[in-house]
Amino acid sequence: MDGSPARDDAGADAAADRRRFVAPPRGQVDPACFGHPLLECDAAHRALLAATEWPDIDALNAALPLPGRCFAAQDPALLGDGLHYETRIATHGRIATRRENWHDLFNALVWARHPAVKSALNARQCLHIAAMGPQRRNCAQQALTQFDECGVVVRVADPALLPLWDGHRWHELFVAQAARWHDGGIAIAAVMGHALMEQALVPGR
Repeated sequence: MDGSPARDDAGADAAADRRRFVAPPRGQVDPACFGHPLLECDAAHRALLAATEWPDIDALNAALPLPGRCFAAQDPALLGDGLHYETRIATHGRIATRRENWHDLFNALVWARHPAVKSALNARQCLHIAAMGPQRRNCAQQALTQFDECGVVVRVADPALLPLWDGHRWHELFVAQAARWHDGGIAIAAVMGHALMEQALVPGR
C-alpha cells in the first residue's frame, strides 16, 4: 500500500454521468428556446427543430443538401466499414448521423450553414489521424474538436476593445463592456458549436 486514498472508480463514473449534459426529449423542449441567439436560423431550418416529429435521414438530406456530402444513418451497416468518423466523411462524403438525436441534428445544421469551415476542420482532423492513428488524439485535435463542438466566432468591431480580446480579459470584454453588445461594438458573427446549441435547449444553462 502506498498510503494514497483508494480510488472509487464507480463513484467517479457516476459523478461524470451527473455532469454530462443530456438533452431533453423532443416533446419536452419549449419551442420558445429556438429564438435564442445561439439557435437563430431561417424558417426552413427552424422547422427541422420545432416540428413535432424528428426528420429522418431522407428528409434531412432533402432540407440540407451538401455538395459532395450526405447525412447517413449511423447503423451497423454504416459502421461496418470500420472507418473513423472523420475519415468516412473525407473518403466517402458520408456524415454518420444518429436518429432522433439533438446533437447530430445541430451538427447537420452547422454543416449546412458553414460547409467550407466544416470541411476544413475535417481535413485537418484527417491529417492528424493519418499521422497519429485513429486511437490517439493530440493537442491540435483537441483544439479542433473544442471549436467544432463549442466554437463561436465573435466580431469585435471597435478597435479599442481589441487589447481586451488579445489579452483574454474576458470579464472586462463581456461583462464590463456589456453595453457594446447592444451598439454593435461586439457581436456574434457565427455559432459553430453544435454541442453549445444543444445546451440552449435548456434555458438558463
